[in-house]
Amino acid sequence: MTVTAITTTQIDIDSDVLAFLKSLPDEYLVCRDEGHWWERNISGYLREALEGSPHKFVYTKRSRCRHCGNERVKEYGPDFMWLATRYSPPKNYYAKGFKVPSWAVSAYLLSIQGEQQQELNRRVRRSKTA
Repeated sequence: MTVTAITTTQIDIDSDVLAFLKSLPDEYLVCRDEGHWWERNISGYLREALEGSPHKFVYTKRSRCRHCGNERVKEYGPDFMWLATRYSPPKNYYAKGFKVPSWAVSAYLLSIQGEQQQELNRRVRRSKTA
């Protein structure tokens, strides 16, 4: 069975999206493709609820992604029912002025692996003929 690797020239990704993906650190790409690796509750506290909330107090739980540093704040009511989640992504995590579809991140990562595999195959073939 022959396996053909995919390359960036074979995928139809908008040039702005491709340039953005190429600019991202590996940690950002992994998180955007596979999801974050959240630390277990790095802090939690009880605080007074914001004005207009039906609750007097809310429990707030903070965590941070071990890969990219994205911060997540989850809020729960007094009965520990989830109320809201807010994120504080690291600088340049999101593109400005356009959306990056999740399929584009996966396709880009596969194409990088494909290009690396093709280069490795070329080296192996050269070493066998040398």
